[in-house]
Amino acid sequence: MAYKALYREFRPRRFADLKGQDAIASVLQSQVKSGEVSHAYLFSGPRGTGKTSTAKILACALNCLNPQDGEPCLECENCKQALQDSMIDIVEMDAASNNSVDNARDIRDKVKLLPAKGKYKVYIIDEVHMLSDSAFNALLKTLEEPPGHVVFILATTELNALPKTVLSRCQRFDFRHIDERAMVKRMREVLDAISKTADEEALLEIAGAAEGGLRDALTILDKCCSLAEHITLDTVSEVLNFADQSLVTGFLQALGDYDEKTALVSLSQMLDSGTEPDVLVSQILDTIRQMLYIAVTGDSRSETLQQLAGHWGKKNIVRALDILAAAQNKMKYAARPQILLETAVMRLLLPESETDVGALELRIEKLEKKLALAALQGPGSAPAAAPAPIENPAGKPKKRPAEVKEAAPGADSADLEALWDKIKKAGSAEPAVKPFLHELVLAKQEGMRLFLTSQNASKLRMLKQSSFKGELERIAGEILGGSVVFEFVFPEEEQQRMQLYDRENIDIID
Repeated sequence: MAYKALYREFRPRRFADLKGQDAIASVLQSQVKSGEVSHAYLFSGPRGTGKTSTAKILACALNCLNPQDGEPCLECENCKQALQDSMIDIVEMDAASNNSVDNARDIRDKVKLLPAKGKYKVYIIDEVHMLSDSAFNALLKTLEEPPGHVVFILATTELNALPKTVLSRCQRFDFRHIDERAMVKRMREVLDAISKTADEEALLEIAGAAEGGLRDALTILDKCCSLAEHITLDTVSEVLNFADQSLVTGFLQALGDYDEKTALVSLSQMLDSGTEPDVLVSQILDTIRQMLYIAVTGDSRSETLQQLAGHWGKKNIVRALDILAAAQNKMKYAARPQILLETAVMRLLLPESETDVGALELRIEKLEKKLALAALQGPGSAPAAAPAPIENPAGKPKKRPAEVKEAAPGADSADLEALWDKIKKAGSAEPAVKPFLHELVLAKQEGMRLFLTSQNASKLRMLKQSSFKGELERIAGEILGGSVVFEFVFPEEEQQRMQLYDRENIDIID
């Protein structure tokens, strides 16, 4: 007999076997038990979450000659034929290859025929969103009022692509991503059945790579079983073409230390080992995401990641996720994605290249780590030079506004940052206001008075003099629940220039 893939061999056969969809299984089982079956079902959700398997179980249970508490008995002739996909009253079709109006008309004409062996004639239409508009129109009346012996089960991964006229005629069930622990439990059951073993961390790695799809997890497990009798983390990394995890943690340690040479060398080693840039950035992002979870909750699966999370701190972790996720999105369309990955890594290593106020703290942290590293290396080693100040076009170092320095001790910077993020998010929806939000910083709050500052004095002047200031105050007022007034804190050089203009009377003679 030909070899069957694990996800086919161990496809669930009862509602009780479904993983991660307990509520859906319970509702469907109750309907079969009570005989209150809908004429049309719509199963929607991500790939590999059990939509087709649930449809097969429901069809089998509806035609079972000896149902047991709403479950198929799996022993009668109808159940055995259904398990072998040879039950004449269960019709499965793929809408991707049968999407024409002629296929829909064929279904419409044949639904009038009574079932040959079972109680119901069940039509399972997979990827139903692929049907053409004319095919949907041909099916609408039949879908709404089919004969009493017909049940339609539609499955799709793209719910938004379905016409609302179809959605309103079906009883809809939304399948969700399957929890990693549930996937690990199912993989353990499969391994026990085929007499193979695996490390817990290896199964967790497979579950993470499957992204909530149990079918994908079993497919990866199938490859691993072909490679080894006992599956380890190295086995999974080889199958998925992942970089060695020790190299990834060493790379992240170098990033946390701002060790530019070691970080780039580690990155080069991982890419030279054959790992594709898009796979590598996904692996790094997943590891950093685990660090964030550890930093917030304190719960750790790995002592190494717990140490890295403490070394990085939450602000650095969030910044890294933001930069690398943006790079990952651009890499999909880049001719040389490796360059974008290396550029993103250098941004993480060089916070001094960023001009926003939040980067100042990272620059200080980088200098402190460099000095601490030099102290550990001994008195003979020289500390790394402090990052040079960012210069303006005139060649003079930029200064922070005096008002911001005075306000900082009495202000909660985290609260200010969170409030400004909310205002920016709301303001981004307004095309007229959005251009003014870039480079602005909320420096201080006094009741309903908000003080804005920026190193870009021209942007402050433009917003202060424009009619959009009122629109931004309205947006902020909706968030704070009152009437908001914006004040503007200019850099010191700009304040001196403005004072000079105020003192002088300039007459223009025509």
